[in-house]
Amino acid sequence: MDRLLRTLLLSGVKQVGTYDPDEVLDQIYENLTEPETKTVRAFLTWVQDHELTFGHGNIDEVFDAWRASCKHKARRHDALHQHARGVYDHDRDIPGEYSKE
Repeated sequence: MDRLLRTLLLSGVKQVGTYDPDEVLDQIYENLTEPETKTVRAFLTWVQDHELTFGHGNIDEVFDAWRASCKHKARRHDALHQHARGVYDHDRDIPGEYSKE
């Protein structure tokens, strides 16, 4: 995770006292690009849906778990629909992801 994005997420969550994507983004959106905003929204939605928390000590692990779940979901989707599409999409981006590895 990018250091600035990490700092903004931690700061936004601390300021609003919740992991609600809308509330956190209200605090930090001016410092984000559009793709970063999508990433933050998807990540915080996943955190809430899974009733998780994060802080300075574990934000990277939680973010990595989210990314892994997105990659798994994308691979599963591809496997289920590859015959219908007739193609393999090996370079799929994570939804909202603003950089490729």
